[in-house]
Amino acid sequence: MGLILRLIDLKTKPASPKINTLFSVEYHDWYKVVTNHAINQKYALVCCGQSLDSQEFDAIVNVPLQSAGIDGAVDILPFLDLLGLQESVKFIRDYKSVTSPCYSSVQQEDGQADAVFLSSQANTRPNGIVFSASDRQLSPLAQAAWLHYVALFFDREGLAASIYDQIKTLYDCHQSNMEHVPDRPSIAWTVNNQKEWIIYHDLYYQQLTSDAGKPVEKKGVALTTPLFFLCFS
Repeated sequence: MGLILRLIDLKTKPASPKINTLFSVEYHDWYKVVTNHAINQKYALVCCGQSLDSQEFDAIVNVPLQSAGIDGAVDILPFLDLLGLQESVKFIRDYKSVTSPCYSSVQQEDGQADAVFLSSQANTRPNGIVFSASDRQLSPLAQAAWLHYVALFFDREGLAASIYDQIKTLYDCHQSNMEHVPDRPSIAWTVNNQKEWIIYHDLYYQQLTSDAGKPVEKKGVALTTPLFFLCFS
């Protein structure tokens, strides 16, 4: 009976947010197919200890994951925090870039896990899952929607949908409030390159500055005297 209920539940999960997130999911009888369109990889998420023999997937993992490793994709940690999955993390490579105290006791070198979240498809782990939420082609809300991507591997889609709805409500509220602020300063996301200010024009930065302030209009221009810059080295 438990297996039957799990299979029924698998087919009635909430849908992904209807924005361009660069990932998608298809639900089948006993497995889900998650596609990361940013790097054109497909993963089979198999329910209830069953097997799936197929060569069309870049990784096949059993869900819900009981353990996870992090190899480069440290930007996934806040998503795991929101879903209450800190204890599922068994090891983190590149731990030096982690600031959260929630992972201070996690193994800081390679280890074993049901799946390993990666920052690049160049890593060839057989159970490697690439996490692309920081792709700058994504809008801020599309990046937040990768909470749903993470949840798919832990069967927590319902929780992810609820949290995302709260995030979107707050984001939309702040955006609406900013529309009524007079004389907003120009804002640009920049990096200093040999004494020139180079402006980022990826969708993420354009959308965020548009929603939070008045963005610099001219594209591809290097400035030496910024108005109000958010700077990166």
